[in-house]
Amino acid sequence: MNTKKKTSPSYWENIWQNSDAIKGIDPHDNKISNFVNRQLHLFFKDFLKSHFRDSPLNKLKLLEVGCASSAWLAYFAKNYDMEVCGIDYSEKGCELAEKILEKKGVAGNISREDLFNPSQSLLHSFDIVFSFGLVEHFDPINCPLSYCSKFLKNNGIMITIIPNLKGIYGLIQKKIDIEIYNAHTPADIMELIREHEKADLEIIKSQYIIFLNLGMLNIEKIKKNSPLLWEALKKIRGATDMFFWFAEKKFPKIFIPNKTFSPYIICISKLKT
Repeated sequence: MNTKKKTSPSYWENIWQNSDAIKGIDPHDNKISNFVNRQLHLFFKDFLKSHFRDSPLNKLKLLEVGCASSAWLAYFAKNYDMEVCGIDYSEKGCELAEKILEKKGVAGNISREDLFNPSQSLLHSFDIVFSFGLVEHFDPINCPLSYCSKFLKNNGIMITIIPNLKGIYGLIQKKIDIEIYNAHTPADIMELIREHEKADLEIIKSQYIIFLNLGMLNIEKIKKNSPLLWEALKKIRGATDMFFWFAEKKFPKIFIPNKTFSPYIICISKLKT
């Protein structure tokens, strides 16, 4: 299968430079500023306890594919006592992941691997394979999905999260920085489901999550050209997000995650039997 990789090492180094993953994820912080992490935590907690109701979560083994500068390995280890591993194709990315685990006091195995040619010892070894913002950097998306699924045990699940660039975020990102937009393969929820099916995966659950998160947009190009405008946009973006997060928290039946405004799509799948 011909697969187009849409990013370069320099793309990721710029992303990592502006990452705040080192702060970690505190699911018990109820401040509105932590709303996005809280919503993701509540989703994971409810799903994992339901799906693995007959299996202790602390017996599960989780792999994050594309783990560089990610706070999620530490989150799964600290909150569910899972054994966590991560792989990334970049040496610098692996070093960042190790630093985050070390700072959070979490044991984990990080290794530099090529998703399309991984070490044989990793195959068919994990109860959960997790990726956040990975598969959409390839075209077609079903190719990295297929390779990610090779790490699953027969009864394992795959949790895939991508940005929703078929909504307002794609339109805005395209205007702000076309290079960032072009580094993604936009997909809505039905397209992502079809890509999973092409990869011989069966969908367990799929949904949009969170009503709005303008913080997902990459506006760093504006900072280079106009620092004052960048500062103003950051404040406007932050205030807008805080308003809608408060509104969603208070009125969840009104501010419902949807195709147009939601920042992320989550798909949970398993190997077809």
